[in-house]
Amino acid sequence: MMIYCPGCGAHAAADQKFCRSCGMDLQLISQSVAEHFGEIAQASESRRLRLDYWGKIISLTGLSMLTLLFISLMICVAISNIFGLNFEDFGFNSIGPVVAPIAFLLTLVGGGMILFPQIIKQLSISKLQQPPLPRAETTRKLSSGTQVGSMESITEHTTELLGKSEARGDSASVSRRGESIS
Repeated sequence: MMIYCPGCGAHAAADQKFCRSCGMDLQLISQSVAEHFGEIAQASESRRLRLDYWGKIISLTGLSMLTLLFISLMICVAISNIFGLNFEDFGFNSIGPVVAPIAFLLTLVGGGMILFPQIIKQLSISKLQQPPLPRAETTRKLSSGTQVGSMESITEHTTELLGKSEARGDSASVSRRGESIS
């Protein structure tokens, strides 16, 4: 994990003690970032456990309703065969079409609540797994014959020119210098 130095804004590793750019102490910042992400992870885990808990309750409620509906249907069919009653007398024509879809929907919603955190986790993992970058060709080594020498800076060259003009007593260069300063 990368953090930013609050002093200069440079990138730093989370386990780095000091900023390599400005030297600022980064230990407290690293600790507070780690605590912050730890709190986020705990909240995320708590949310996942709540979804799992309520998903199980809702799913079991739907499955229980479907099971009870099926058991009562079997009991009514058995009673109607034994006593010769009509099946419509039990009221399944009005209750069954209402209760069955509700129970089925509860079962699906509960199952979705149980599976939702796992699906989100799989999607986030697949987004993080990007194809590797192609290998670049290595640059050729510098030949030993090329030596990079030191170059004069512009300030050194200007200072030398000013020193020469003052030594000659060139009044024009001195007056031009005075005009540019003021």
